[in-house]
Amino acid sequence: RLVESRAAGATTSLATTDHYGDDVNEYLLWHGTSNQVVQLVVKDGFDLRESKRFCLLGEGIYFAANARYSVCYSKTGIMPMEAFPGNGGALILCRVALGTMALGLGGMRKPPPGSDSVYMKDTLNAARNGAPGKVPRQTQAKGAARKGAAAAAAVDADTRVDSIWDVGSALGDNLIVAVFDNSQAYPEYMVHFNLS
Repeated sequence: RLVESRAAGATTSLATTDHYGDDVNEYLLWHGTSNQVVQLVVKDGFDLRESKRFCLLGEGIYFAANARYSVCYSKTGIMPMEAFPGNGGALILCRVALGTMALGLGGMRKPPPGSDSVYMKDTLNAARNGAPGKVPRQTQAKGAARKGAAAAAAVDADTRVDSIWDVGSALGDNLIVAVFDNSQAYPEYMVHFNLS
């Protein structure tokens, strides 16, 4: 867990301001990049100035609900680490404040007026009918994700928690989003993997 980076204090301020009110729409999402960039993000937080141009959602910082998508961008082997030589890669599990979402387009440098983030076409949960706007947060009983609906039914209503892990149910397992403000994303965990 990343607790001693300078990014820790700087990147969560926007999510706690009056900007979002009750509609922070905070979720844990994956970000894939090279090991070298992962180390920079851990040290200094995200930096929009390093975003690539002409991407599908413009010049934002990209996140995915599904780690398999982010692994494609992790660029394994570029900067091997001692514990993960050769095919080692890294992902960052980030706490991302999505706020109000809108459909994204190539060439964007900021979200459309009235929105805080953008999503890639056909990746938002079909139950939302692809509609932009505020995404209602799901509440889930503790342990329900692991133990099924029976566990949720057996738990008192006052033990229910807001589950930022439940991005799949709320937004879709294939969701791909971009944010255009460094402070909307907090690098919570760094995950190293080795492709064998």
